[in-house]
Amino acid sequence: RIYTSGTVVRRGRGPVSAPVPTPPPSLDRAFNFGPAGTPAVAGYTLETGSAWDASRGYGWVRQDSVAQPSESHVPYSMEPQTRDRNKVADQRIDTLIQLQPTTGDLTKGAWELAVPDGQYTVTVSAGDASYVNSVHTVRAEGQKVLDGVVPTTASLFASGSATVTVADGRLTIDGIGGTNVKLNWIRVRSVLTGGGTPSIAVASTQAAAFPDRVVFNRFQQVPSDWPTVRPLNSATVRLRNTGSTPADVTAITTSDPTSFAVDTPPAGFPIRLAPGESADVNVRFTYSDPSRALVNGESELRSGDLIVTAQADTTVEQRIGLRGWWQSRPERGTEPSLANIVNGMFGFGTTILKPGQTLRNNGRIETVGDEVLGPYWSRRDPTRRVRVTQLAAFHGSGNTESVYWYERGAPDNARTIGVQTATDAQRPLPAAIGGSGQSFVTSFAPVTSQFGFRVAGGEWSDPLLNSTGQDMANGCLTNCGHHVRFWPAKDRTGAVIPGAYLMTMDYASVSAVNYDFEDNVYLLENVEPAASS
Repeated sequence: RIYTSGTVVRRGRGPVSAPVPTPPPSLDRAFNFGPAGTPAVAGYTLETGSAWDASRGYGWVRQDSVAQPSESHVPYSMEPQTRDRNKVADQRIDTLIQLQPTTGDLTKGAWELAVPDGQYTVTVSAGDASYVNSVHTVRAEGQKVLDGVVPTTASLFASGSATVTVADGRLTIDGIGGTNVKLNWIRVRSVLTGGGTPSIAVASTQAAAFPDRVVFNRFQQVPSDWPTVRPLNSATVRLRNTGSTPADVTAITTSDPTSFAVDTPPAGFPIRLAPGESADVNVRFTYSDPSRALVNGESELRSGDLIVTAQADTTVEQRIGLRGWWQSRPERGTEPSLANIVNGMFGFGTTILKPGQTLRNNGRIETVGDEVLGPYWSRRDPTRRVRVTQLAAFHGSGNTESVYWYERGAPDNARTIGVQTATDAQRPLPAAIGGSGQSFVTSFAPVTSQFGFRVAGGEWSDPLLNSTGQDMANGCLTNCGHHVRFWPAKDRTGAVIPGAYLMTMDYASVSAVNYDFEDNVYLLENVEPAASS
């Protein structure tokens, strides 16, 4: 796999001469609000709406008393305001407590937790599995954790996090500014101090070339009579503490929330990582434009960054790139060009075309951009296998596709490298039939010093083996059959990645040929053009 490093932006404090205060004891507590007797949730204390009890260290007070000093807050039972909907599998959000009753006793409540003075990250979830008649504003120590969130039937619940300072021994949670606020659960975690500068590595887990790039695609709509197609609209990003002290991941956001979203971790934020510990988060490509649904020729590349904020004593910010190809529908002029795949989505520095050049040469044997002619290949390191990753498949929906290698001089004995699964004919990083992973990644060890490639039934790396009838019908007069093409893989600086090449092809033996060379795109590693090619 080819690696590059991300960029770290430090936003911390400089040296100080004052003594460092002793940090408060570490605290990490979670509460699930619901009626007495509801099932327990592992790691959560069931909070049933009981009035504040100093000996217990948490409970409810009247909201109209929280403006007074904490010792004057009036304990108040909110037990009648708990609900268990029995509608969703996640017990944490199936139950709730109403902070602002709408019938009967209308006294509004605030919840408090006894904590040592200091900084805390507070994560809350609000919502109701049965109703959307709320505007969820939740505050911690007067700071908004959720701000005016209006639920819908498609999005019943919302969660958020904020870091707040407690100076009176009690963390206070209220719904001031909201309407019919319904709290599901809360997690309170002390902020790390004295840990220096955190070191968090953020990397895509996709089988692509660069760990600081995540690629996606999605369809606005798929025709009802269309074969099954599976877009790549979500991906896993891995966070790892590469430092020597614990670190908190306090927030994960995107620079373009209209196009990309991050699923909140089950336990909320912060994600505390011990040295060497990792955690995975799910990122989704969400861009939508219903006005262009099913319109032929409508597609675009959406770009953004995943922003990971981590904190120990100072705070750092780490970013990796997000690239999503939005299609109004599968096929019908909505597929990305080869340059969009190679440069726009995956981030290679390879030049596909120079100014004035075109891929549509009707099969004539010639090079464009950084292209090299490669009818036959050898292993760069004879002790290592050749690695093949299918970067993209954009061909007929519902169809599989195979790639083969063959010994030079023996094309009739082509051997299968792998087969792309039928559901993934319109997406980046398709899966392989029988593969163990989510993407087509495999390797082979050729038994000969020189070998060629074949894609599909009859598109060969050696143009002399290809049918040229369609090329000639489209105007190629001589030296035809150039249907499988190769470019050296380059990093973003334009430096050649040793032994890595991009192999692309077009179905040039059929009447519908368009010479776009993005039907199947592969990354080959540990190869080089054969000396006598």
